[in-house]
This record gives sequence, C-alpha cells and structure tokens, in this order.
Amino acid sequence: MAASSVEVLASVLTTLESDGRIQRIEEIFSMHLGLSDILLGISLDFDDDMTSEEIEAAIHDLGETLRASQSSVARVFVRPVQLAKNKEPAGSDIGAGSAD
Repeated sequence: MAASSVEVLASVLTTLESDGRIQRIEEIFSMHLGLSDILLGISLDFDDDMTSEEIEAAIHDLGETLRASQSSVARVFVRPVQLAKNKEPAGSDIGAGSAD
C-alpha cells in the first residue's frame, strides 16, 4: 500500500511540532489500509521531565488530535523514544535554531 499524501503528513508534522511536550520527532511512518483509512506510526522523544502518566496522556491527546484534524487518519501508534547521549539525532529537532 502507498504512503500517505504529502498534505496529510505535513498536517501531522505541524501538529507534532506545535506540541510543547515533544522534544524530537524521531520518525513518522504511514500506510493506507483503505481509501480513507491511514495508519500512522510515530516515534517521539518526549520532555525528560514528564512522568509516565503524563506521557500516556500526551500519547492519548495526540492520537485524538491527529484523528480529529485528519479524517483519513484511523489509527495512530506512538512509540516514546529516548535520544541516546552518544548518538546523533535522526529526526526533526523541535526548537533548534538555524546553524547559519
């Protein structure tokens, strides 16, 4: 099956980047399960000061928000990740300034 449209993924990225609880978006996967049935798999690095209960609530909120903003998004799976101290980041760094 094909990946989701650029417009849907851009909307998802905007939603994730605007959430202050997220420090880094590691990766976003998408899959069409039907004509208007998209599965999202998202790996996120949440703020280190958040408790497990706060992370669970954030994941629930994000799923609700993404499904409400994009009617084609049917399922959202979020995998919390922790950036290894000695590993170069692979995803979008939220709030990082320009290197210019």
